[in-house]
Amino acid sequence: MRRTFIGIYGFALMTILAMAGYHFYLPTHMHWAEGMVDAPVMLRWALDALNYLWSLVTLCFAGLMVLYLRKPRIDARAKRLASNMFCIYWVLHAVFLYFYPPALPPHLQWIPMLFLIFPLANVGMLSLGNWIFREETA
Repeated sequence: MRRTFIGIYGFALMTILAMAGYHFYLPTHMHWAEGMVDAPVMLRWALDALNYLWSLVTLCFAGLMVLYLRKPRIDARAKRLASNMFCIYWVLHAVFLYFYPPALPPHLQWIPMLFLIFPLANVGMLSLGNWIFREETA
């Protein structure tokens, strides 16, 4: 059962770490600078800061969850609490992006579907991992 827990939970955390890492490259990949040539400097700075800080916070939090996964001496309740907080974040993230999707050019209209699939899939994997972990520590 522990191997299943580590596999599911680990896969969820690795996808989150990969997505957080990709967000550091996102402005270059999506050519944000080209689209914001006429925007005020402060607005460009704010967008970059928001993106990089979100990436950093997500990377650090997922890294903390990986440490929790690897350290058996950490209290089980603390592990579940941190995981549940991450699940709540991803649900709120999906809900927000569902009701307020970003304006995208026509060739990127498929991306909002990923904004729902990715966080909800992670919530499912983290929740399943929590359920297996709860059964194991009961």
